[in-house]
Amino acid sequence: MINNPCNVLTQRQLEIIALVANGDTYQIIASKKFLSRPTIMRAISDARDRVGVSSIQELLLVCFEFGAIQRSEFGYVPVVDPEVVG
Repeated sequence: MINNPCNVLTQRQLEIIALVANGDTYQIIASKKFLSRPTIMRAISDARDRVGVSSIQELLLVCFEFGAIQRSEFGYVPVVDPEVVG
């Protein structure tokens, strides 16, 4: 069984990653989450470091492949499943 690298991500990080997958800019995400743009950028950077990838594109790919985010009728959403998200 392959370990899911997304298990190390927080729920907030997964929510932000899903918003990036939907095409939102960091500034739009910051407004939606009532956070600053630098906080959003730091959350993405920390998520990349935790998963072990160097780009947002790689982070999105890993999250899709391991089922941490998925497409719904509302766009991309984080999966709230204890088996997927630790």
